[in-house]
Amino acid sequence: MDFIQQTTFGAKISAEILIASLVYMERLKKALPSGALGEYGTSHRIFLASLLIASKFLDDKPLTTAKLVEVIGSRWSTKEINRMERAFLNFLKFQLWVDLEELTAYVSRHNIDLTIVG
Repeated sequence: MDFIQQTTFGAKISAEILIASLVYMERLKKALPSGALGEYGTSHRIFLASLLIASKFLDDKPLTTAKLVEVIGSRWSTKEINRMERAFLNFLKFQLWVDLEELTAYVSRHNIDLTIVG
């Protein structure tokens, strides 16, 4: 939770971008083979990739990889983050469109209180 909070506040991520990234992660989960397991830190990598992709695809002033590296510190390099982003995009087959109805349905399905988000 600290990592998510540090990243979203440090990168000034909007609620819409955050929710879109959650939609992307849900899509990724459906695309992964049954029983797929990641190594330590995989959840952090998935979160970063989804956040970066959502911002780049949906935001007028997107989060850059360089800014993300600045926010998270030296945990991963720009090269590693770019690799995470490419892998994530491949799993999603570049299907990135998220409309307002899908965002609203996600919020409703997961009972997200938008008053506590950015």
